[in-house]
Amino acid sequence: MKRAAISIIKLALLTSLLLTLVGCGTPGPVEAWNKFVKDVQSKNYDNMWNEVTELVQEKNPRVYNDPLRGQTYDIFINGFFSQIRNYIVNGAPVTGCEIEGDRAILKYKSGDSILTAEMVKENGKWKVDLVF
Repeated sequence: MKRAAISIIKLALLTSLLLTLVGCGTPGPVEAWNKFVKDVQSKNYDNMWNEVTELVQEKNPRVYNDPLRGQTYDIFINGFFSQIRNYIVNGAPVTGCEIEGDRAILKYKSGDSILTAEMVKENGKWKVDLVF
């Protein structure tokens, strides 16, 4: 009887672990985050642009004409990228993931800190939703 109870507990724990991995694994928010981190580290701005939400794109346009200075800026590169690269250190490995519908909260390690990143599913794809 005791052995059967232990087997049931093991099965429940294994099922819980598998559901967590399926919910937060390929091709989910963790994979999308890992690709984003790789593109940040390699400065692949075009890929990064496609990996962030429409809100991030709206807040950080690729082209901004500054009428006061008479110059054109890429706010995505000069603003967003300069901010995010400070939060992605040593590959920013994911340490936790919670999915609720089309939103996910990832916990990731950056240096000695554990930080969080929001992910949103847009048009069937998980995208980074970090607004500074």
